[in-house]
Amino acid sequence: MGGLDPDLKSSQAANYIVNLRAELLALSRSCGVSHPALVTADHIEIVSERYGIAPLREVFGYEPDWPLVSAASRELVTEA
Repeated sequence: MGGLDPDLKSSQAANYIVNLRAELLALSRSCGVSHPALVTADHIEIVSERYGIAPLREVFGYEPDWPLVSAASRELVTEA
């Protein structure tokens, strides 16, 4: 049984993170925002197995007054 090869696994982890970041950016742009941190519960709808659609906020009980990304953080994200 071989041991863990850190050099091999580190490059695989790096590739995974790069691809995950690309997918998250693509999904956020499809929601109409420039960064994943700007996606809110109102941007996502859950589709059930019978093709029923419900907003994420309703499915998981998100309250409208729960905090979102602050205005200062939004500016930092959109500047980059």
